Amino acid sequence: MAYRLKRKEPLLEGIRRIAHEQIGVMVGELVETPDLHEAVHLFRKRCKRMRAMLRLVRPVLGKTFAYENAWYREAARGFAACRDAEALLETLKKFETREAGLSTNPEFQRIRHILEGQRDQALQQEDIDLPARLAKQVEDLKHAQARIADWQLASSREADLRAGFVESYRRGKAAFRVAKRERCNEAYHEWRKRVKDLGYQLHLLEGLWKPVVHVYRLEAEVLGELLGDDHDLAVLELHLETWKRENRGQIHFSEWQARCTDRRRELQQLAEQQGQRLFCEKPGALEQRLSACWKCWRGS
Repeated sequence: MAYRLKRKEPLLEGIRRIAHEQIGVMVGELVETPDLHEAVHLFRKRCKRMRAMLRLVRPVLGKTFAYENAWYREAARGFAACRDAEALLETLKKFETREAGLSTNPEFQRIRHILEGQRDQALQQEDIDLPARLAKQVEDLKHAQARIADWQLASSREADLRAGFVESYRRGKAAFRVAKRERCNEAYHEWRKRVKDLGYQLHLLEGLWKPVVHVYRLEAEVLGELLGDDHDLAVLELHLETWKRENRGQIHFSEWQARCTDRRRELQQLAEQQGQRLFCEKPGALEQRLSACWKCWRGS
């Protein structure tokens, strides 16, 4: 199912089609994925896709945007706890795979033991009612799918749709500047969210000029991965610091801290280099280029 607008498709029809297809995929994955926690992971990713599309069409969707955006945000948030514990362990395993000799390092073995215990406890609590919660989510999604037929455009001007993409680009560029200036976890995480939005929206608009937009999307995905790895390490770092305080500093993670700091510095440097390339264009120039490509694509 194509997560992209079609050349001859009326705007409202395209928006409704993509939303309808995405919800259909969500329902299928929730029903058919054997591993319930993998189903949760896929569902939360799909919610991000839906919200990225909604942000793209925000200027033309009017009041519908606020309701639907909040609905998918809260739907994903409702399953955050059962995903977070597993994600921490996945972050550590990914780090161990990259760093030679860590799998047998006593300090990292202690960290893994701590995280596995927390993961098992969290999953034990979640598994009690997770099947019922997922079944309810499937029904809620079917209602959300039915709502799509009532979506109306506050504006039918395709220029307003293009403005939605330019605004996403502008927000990403601004978040990049803040991240370089502040160099804090919150700023890098906010930049990552804006980059993820941009990547999804480029996918939607890939038909405009596929050879160029496709590569641009792939480069946005590379940046998103770099920022995602940095964010995952930041979350794990904070989690272990909290655990250490709660246990009155009985265990120290000095080697982990040193290696994590080095890796995060490297990731941030690579991300900033990638960001310089991705956000080198002024929003006004991007808007002009996008408008020209759109007119060629739509034949207007």
